Amino acid sequence: MIKYQHFLPGTMVEEGHKFREKLETTYEDFYRGIYGELVQAVRMLQEEFGEEKVLEAIRRRRSDAARRWVEEATREEEPVERFRDFSSSYFKRFAENLRNHQTYTVEEDSEDRMRYKMTECIWAKAFRDLKAGDIGYAWLCHSDYAYAEAFHPSIRLERGKTLMQGDDCCDFDYTWDEKRGS
Repeated sequence: MIKYQHFLPGTMVEEGHKFREKLETTYEDFYRGIYGELVQAVRMLQEEFGEEKVLEAIRRRRSDAARRWVEEATREEEPVERFRDFSSSYFKRFAENLRNHQTYTVEEDSEDRMRYKMTECIWAKAFRDLKAGDIGYAWLCHSDYAYAEAFHPSIRLERGKTLMQGDDCCDFDYTWDEKRGS
């Protein structure tokens, strides 16, 4: 029986298993549903422990998870030794899987830089609809920096805008900074 990697590295679900059946819902309703519960739990924790303390704990935890995910996902691959290794791997991993989740335009893809502008994101829409962009940023967007660095310490992400924080786009700018990796 064929097994498929499930949501987390190292977890497998067999072909034909009930978890592999199609779910009749929209992406929007699906994410708003699962994140609605998360938002309620986080808001309760914020009342108890303070807003910033809870958001900082989420940012730390999700960044740690991002680093572990990259480590696990790239274990069998050649290490990233130059920027092009990262940029080709990044889009191979994410572009196809996220085609129904995000809309973006690549603005530059060179030997030492990749810039793209994301104008639609299902996760930003879900969290913003729930009036929880702050939680969404901590839960999803903040860890983008950890993902980049986990691929290689010379990779630097700069981003001045995010849809999650109410901007008109997310402006991703990945560069190769040799000084950081030394």
